[in-house]
Amino acid sequence: MKPGFFFKEAVRSIRANAAISVAATVTVMIAVFILGAFIASYLYVQSTVDAQKKRIDVNAYISDAATQSQVEGLQKQIEALRAKGVVASFDYVSKAEALEIMKTRFNDSRILEEVPGNIFPAKFEIKPTDPSNSQLIVDALKDGPAINAESGVSQ
Repeated sequence: MKPGFFFKEAVRSIRANAAISVAATVTVMIAVFILGAFIASYLYVQSTVDAQKKRIDVNAYISDAATQSQVEGLQKQIEALRAKGVVASFDYVSKAEALEIMKTRFNDSRILEEVPGNIFPAKFEIKPTDPSNSQLIVDALKDGPAINAESGVSQ
C-alpha cells in the first residue's frame, strides 16, 4: 500500500463531492469556534468569581455604648479565631476613620454635613482565610456585648 494512493483518492473524493466536503469543513469550524468561545467565557467567569471570593470580608460593627473592655473582649475573640486559622487578618476602624472613609466615597461630601454628628459606628474589618469561613465568623461574634444591635455582624 502506497501513501500516495490514499492521498490521490482523498483529493479525487473531495473534488467529486465538493459541496459535501465544504459543508463538513464549515460545520467542524463552527463547532470548534463555539467550543472555543464557551471555554473562554467559562474561564473568564471563573476568574472573576475567584477574584470576588478573595474580596469577601466580615464587618463587626461596634455599639456606641460598648465599653473599652467589651471592645477588647471582641478583639480577643477575633484573635482567637485567627489562632484557629479562621481569620487571616483584621483591622479596627474608629468612628472618625469611618466618617472620613465615607466622605471620600461620596462625590458630594456636603451630604454628610447635613447629618448631625457622626452616625457611622466603629468596626472591625475581618478577612477570613477562606470565604466559606465567613458564616463561622458571623456566628461566633454576633451575640457579643460590644456588637451594635442594629448593624450587627455582616458579610
